[in-house]
Amino acid sequence: MFSPLTYVVLTFFFVFHCHSYPLSTSSRWIVEKSSGNRVKLACVNWPSHLHVMIPEGLNKKPIKAIVSDITNVMGFNCVRLTWATYMYTRYLNVTVSQSLDQWNLTVAKDGVKKYNPEILEMSIVEAQKAVVNELGKGGLMVVLDNHVSLPKWCCGGDDGNAFFGDEFFDPDEWVQGLVAVASQCKGNPTVVYVAKCQDANLFKEHIYFTITCDNFQHVFATHKSSGNRVKLACVNWPSHLHVMIPEGLNKKPIKAIVSDITNVMGFNCVRLTWATYMYTRYLNVTVSQSLDQWNLTVAKDGVKKYNPEILEMSIVEAQKAVVNELGKGGLMVVLDNHVSLPKWCCGGDDGNAFFGDEFFDPDEWVQGLVVVASQCKGNPTVVAMSMRNELRGPHQEISIWYNFMQQGAVAIHNANPEILVILSGLDYDSNLGFLKHKPLTINLDNKLVFESHWYPFGQSNEKWVAQTNEYCGEVTKTFMDNSGFLFQADENPVPLFLSEFGIDQRGGDEMENRYFTCLLATVAEHDIDWGLWQLPGSFMLREGKLDVEDVYGMYDFEWENIRNSRVLERLRFIQTKIQGYNESSNPTYYFLYHPLSGQCIKASGDTLLMTDCQQASKWNHDHDGGSIELANTPECLTTSEQGQTPMITDQVDCSSPQSSWNVASGSRHHLVSKDNQGNNLCLEVDISSLHIVTNKCLCLDDDLNDVPTCGYNPTRQWLKLIPTSI
Repeated sequence: MFSPLTYVVLTFFFVFHCHSYPLSTSSRWIVEKSSGNRVKLACVNWPSHLHVMIPEGLNKKPIKAIVSDITNVMGFNCVRLTWATYMYTRYLNVTVSQSLDQWNLTVAKDGVKKYNPEILEMSIVEAQKAVVNELGKGGLMVVLDNHVSLPKWCCGGDDGNAFFGDEFFDPDEWVQGLVAVASQCKGNPTVVYVAKCQDANLFKEHIYFTITCDNFQHVFATHKSSGNRVKLACVNWPSHLHVMIPEGLNKKPIKAIVSDITNVMGFNCVRLTWATYMYTRYLNVTVSQSLDQWNLTVAKDGVKKYNPEILEMSIVEAQKAVVNELGKGGLMVVLDNHVSLPKWCCGGDDGNAFFGDEFFDPDEWVQGLVVVASQCKGNPTVVAMSMRNELRGPHQEISIWYNFMQQGAVAIHNANPEILVILSGLDYDSNLGFLKHKPLTINLDNKLVFESHWYPFGQSNEKWVAQTNEYCGEVTKTFMDNSGFLFQADENPVPLFLSEFGIDQRGGDEMENRYFTCLLATVAEHDIDWGLWQLPGSFMLREGKLDVEDVYGMYDFEWENIRNSRVLERLRFIQTKIQGYNESSNPTYYFLYHPLSGQCIKASGDTLLMTDCQQASKWNHDHDGGSIELANTPECLTTSEQGQTPMITDQVDCSSPQSSWNVASGSRHHLVSKDNQGNNLCLEVDISSLHIVTNKCLCLDDDLNDVPTCGYNPTRQWLKLIPTSI
């Protein structure tokens, strides 16, 4: 036991390379828990606790090169990586770029941009995690050392960091920091590696990261051991087309793609698609043979350049290698059975649409599901299997759906009872409404989830542009009636995974832009688990064309850059967990969310700012027409005059008409109050300046009804009260 007067250093042993590595201190030695063999730590200290709060040297050398030197040149097996308490208690959302700018370190910033550009826009905490991951990939153990509280050079007896109760050394905040770091590691699927240590045998034991949904008891997936909610914020990565390998492996190394998905794009999950025939007819075909079959010479050269190790693998082995790499990056994987015959999806008469179609043999489909479920058994990276993408076409029949979907679900569960089983509906995954009248009767031991898709295809371009408020309300109601009712049921709610939605990321389609804003408001309001379509900026072969660009992709055509950083910014809020499960007993507050920008309102003194929602203010609002109060204060949001920024006023004014707010419009996304003359004014955000004002309500008449047609875009006035219990 540590004495209360002992200078306590919190250490964690991060151990890497594909499996966990438990260490024990049952004797004077540190030993490997399974074998009892001693594990000797021969470490070098790497400071990361100073003003900038990133490991020193990242402005002078690539992380990978530093790690290589530590192991191959210097011969250490361990790194003692220092950190400052304030990194995790006060500055966790500060980016590396912001930290360098704060200290006017222009030359150092140029160095980081040159040698480690991927970390510049990461938070300092994310950058620390990225360094830990690279150390693990190099076979190094890591000891995380709490060096100081206030980031600075150590150590002076009177520097305020010396002892409990000193100026910067608040014991409660110190414990808060320790818990934050400990929690970040515990149960984290990223920490599933083995140290390549000369004194230790490889300890082959998986950490099972499984999630469960308590069979209609609640609407969120939860971590099996902790009971905490696990939110899926996924990107779709197609692997179901002709070549039967994930797109983009001809343009970028797997490791770089995985790094981009997590560190640049911020997803925590990949919905990886596959075709039934991959596992029933073509499982021994190599990647090289598959590329040759379609005469994809240029694509093959690309795979040889960027991912040569997979060329002679079978397509099934290559898929497995990609899954493993995603796991090393800390990502969860949902394996989605997209088609039977490998090809682009989805047409109503393409032979892949419904049970009994030309290529969709139900028995072969079940066979494929069982093979995949069995193959990923024991792999903690794969958390779910989606049974079939977008059932559709003229042969759809509800009774057949019940028969085969229940059969397939049971087959997956019997083959692999650890993973979630995700069922899709009819009409291109847009309709699960028939479950209102006849729920499923199967019992999958708390592993059942439903999925839905939400696109604007087939909807009225004219209505989206001229009747935006009313039409958003209509399509949202359709989504909720056909799918969202599952998680809104008073009794036995069911988890719903919005596994596909997307947008032309060039930004020029006004209908899609307004649809996307409408969708984001609903996803945030209900904190729905989701998967964006899609990752690829191009396809090797699609519908007879080679190297086809796809403007729905997060990547650009060459897979070098993010296609549209604004789309990414707008996804940031819904990538976070907004509502919890164990946290449901916590008080409910609200964010004031602006889906057009993806940001939320923050009160700073008596002014209002737009900011990242994780740094935004929380508000109280107990009924429509009531005040919107700043949480834990007597202050509230109050209108001023048209064109002016609303005010934060004290409790005396919070019962006035200027402090009373109503939800208005068919979209239910306008927040309306009145000025001193009794005129209706709506909250509004100028998208270019992010300046917050109140203005005349767009596309609403004086009685706050939607006007028949409107030439304005009202989405800049869409501000949504988003409940949170986190």
